[in-house]
Amino acid sequence: MDGGARDKGSPPPKPSKFAVYQNPALSAALTTNSLRPSASTFLCILSIFAASAFALLSVIARHLRKMSLSHSISQSLVPIVHLNSAAAKSNTTTSGTGSQLPSAQTPPGFDQLVSTPWSSKRASSAKGITTEEELEQFLADVANSSGTTRSTPLRPVRMSPGSQKFSTPPKKREGDLPPPMSVEESIRAFENVGIYPQIEQWRDRLRQWFSSVLLNPLLNKIDTSHMQVMQEAAKLGISVTVSKVGNDLPNYRNHGYCFSRPYINAVVLTAKFSLGNMKQSSQQNSMIPIMQDCLDAITEHQRLQALMKGEWSKGLLPQSSVREDYTVQRIREFAEGTCLKNYEYLGSGEVYDKVNKKWTLELPTDSHLLLYLFCAFLEHPKWMLHVDSSSYAGSQSSKNPLFLGVLPPKDRFPEKYVAVISGVPSVLHPGACILAVGRQSPPIFTLYWDKRAQFSLQGRTALWDSILLLCHRIKVAYGGIVRGMHLGSSALGILPVLDPEIQG
Repeated sequence: MDGGARDKGSPPPKPSKFAVYQNPALSAALTTNSLRPSASTFLCILSIFAASAFALLSVIARHLRKMSLSHSISQSLVPIVHLNSAAAKSNTTTSGTGSQLPSAQTPPGFDQLVSTPWSSKRASSAKGITTEEELEQFLADVANSSGTTRSTPLRPVRMSPGSQKFSTPPKKREGDLPPPMSVEESIRAFENVGIYPQIEQWRDRLRQWFSSVLLNPLLNKIDTSHMQVMQEAAKLGISVTVSKVGNDLPNYRNHGYCFSRPYINAVVLTAKFSLGNMKQSSQQNSMIPIMQDCLDAITEHQRLQALMKGEWSKGLLPQSSVREDYTVQRIREFAEGTCLKNYEYLGSGEVYDKVNKKWTLELPTDSHLLLYLFCAFLEHPKWMLHVDSSSYAGSQSSKNPLFLGVLPPKDRFPEKYVAVISGVPSVLHPGACILAVGRQSPPIFTLYWDKRAQFSLQGRTALWDSILLLCHRIKVAYGGIVRGMHLGSSALGILPVLDPEIQG
């Protein structure tokens, strides 16, 4: 009884949470309002998938066609390369033995040696192509042998400068100096002349000679020439102020008034004319030597200014004119020490222009400048700039004359002469010894004698070696005499550089 009463008093079971969806009325309402894709939507989605698949297949097919075409072209090029290689080997064998090998000796399937276009066999057959010209010729042969017409010709791949080995020097263009020798070639050439290894010691002595004989006396002239003019003018009762060489200021001032250079030239000509009349009238006139000293001082000062401006001799420097202050400053830096420790064979623009830190073509390199000064010293020994070079050597001036910047005429030239010029010589005479210097930086120095180029030098020691070779050639082939003066004389004193036992 107790169990029956418990069953009747218990609550009814809890309905399931999904029981509501079992209501037929609610299910019908939900089904009626639900979204169902239409047939047109299904058709649109299907067409998009089909178009995407077609585009993907077309791209893959195009890529496969390109790969197949390049593979077939590469395989067609391989037999041509091997046939050319075989022909070259056949020609080499024929030229060496004097008999021609028959084509039947070529083993069958020779063109099948290469299995892939990029195998090592094909690479070894193309080793003969080392220049762009050979590559262009090879591509032209391939285009002609393929038998197919192309809308555009085959173009060679340009070699980068870093990838080239430069086993051979670059081709010499018309009007260029010969390419410079390598270190090994220059040593062999020195040995043939008989100056190796002596030239190694000559370089040091030449630098010392430049410092003691050429540069320091020239620097003394630069620092004192203006004072010499004022002193000599004062002896004549003339008060004149002259600016120092290299200051780029008006040169002559009298009581605060500036006189131009044409005015000074006119004064010099008038003084020379008056001096000539005085010599004719009275040889004992005490004013003659005083006036002559004044004229010499003015002439030396003006020629020194022209030398600093690069206008002393045209054709030796790449520039038509040079800043006077730069030349003076560079000479002052050269004169420091005893062996030109401040010489820079690659150029000295950074040494001079420390603000811009840039080498400009407006200034000559140290090599050009020192060779220019060396030629001026040969023309005016001991820097006696007031003396005309034609009269300094006296009656022997016609023996082995020196030409600077220009060569003698082609139809009228001395039997033997020495010349220093810029650029390639226009004519090579049998008895000429010519030192030609290039305009580039660093310059090339080429020496000619016996109507051909004997040396072509470029680099750190090229300037010193070229000057030493020029002096050595004058010594052995010209008796040591140039423009009538011996290299061992006290005025030049350069022969002891080549032979320390000789004292000037």
